[in-house]
Amino acid sequence: MEDLSTSLPADSDAARQARAVIGDWADGCDEADRDDVIIAASELVNDSVRHSPPGGRVVLKLTSFGSILRVQVIDDSPSRIVSAQSESRNAVRMLDAVADDWGVSFAPTQVWFTARCAA
Repeated sequence: MEDLSTSLPADSDAARQARAVIGDWADGCDEADRDDVIIAASELVNDSVRHSPPGGRVVLKLTSFGSILRVQVIDDSPSRIVSAQSESRNAVRMLDAVADDWGVSFAPTQVWFTARCAA
């Protein structure tokens, strides 16, 4: 898999676009692994859209390291706390369930996760 970066509008169509991009990009993965990555990334994109300012953009970066996939969702929202108690709780629960590791950084806001991709 080649690394991929794509910019999505911060609107209601962003998650659908992200699912399509990831589905094509991770086509060589086991279906269950690919579906887990698609669902988790979709939750992160929805969260980014929710917190982005009007007219904002969401960037989806996809990187593979052998059988490990790294997904980054970057937006230009003001810094926010991502925790199990915040509006981001669905994304956090999804990441806890499917990701090997995940984290968040700010300026700009970036949430990333890694997951295994069996062939």
